[in-house]
Amino acid sequence: MAATAAGVIVTPSSSAGIAMALDASSSLRGPMSGNSKSRSAYPGVGSSQGRARPFWGFWDDYPKVTLDGSVYADIAGRLYTQHAVERMSPSSLGTAARPGGSSGRSVSPAFVEEILTSNHTVSTPVSGPNGEPRTSHIIGTVEVITEDVAGHEVVITIITR
Repeated sequence: MAATAAGVIVTPSSSAGIAMALDASSSLRGPMSGNSKSRSAYPGVGSSQGRARPFWGFWDDYPKVTLDGSVYADIAGRLYTQHAVERMSPSSLGTAARPGGSSGRSVSPAFVEEILTSNHTVSTPVSGPNGEPRTSHIIGTVEVITEDVAGHEVVITIITR
């Protein structure tokens, strides 16, 4: 880990880019830098309004959990498919660099969390492509689709309209 005079912390990452987050004091911090304001599982990500904001990174930046033979990214205690993580990435980055990769929608994990926990969310049961039960959660023009996997609400995809 190396620090520069500007306070930017660069940490090694297996992803092509280095994901950075803007904390509440408006200084740039890397995903593993220290910040006393942070209550997040990803130190360095500040809090606005007293809540920790989950780190916004790429698939390779997150710890993984395997359930029922599928691998999920653990983002601040919530599980996401690789497709969902790719959908959250900034749209300016284009399509994920893997076969069948998805293009980004510029939706942060903090906004996904807000959609899933807000009293203003419209949640509706829907079916997946194979008839599996899923739930659609919508606020405004953003829709988050989740599915129960082994007792965990897994984020399957993010849709913008």
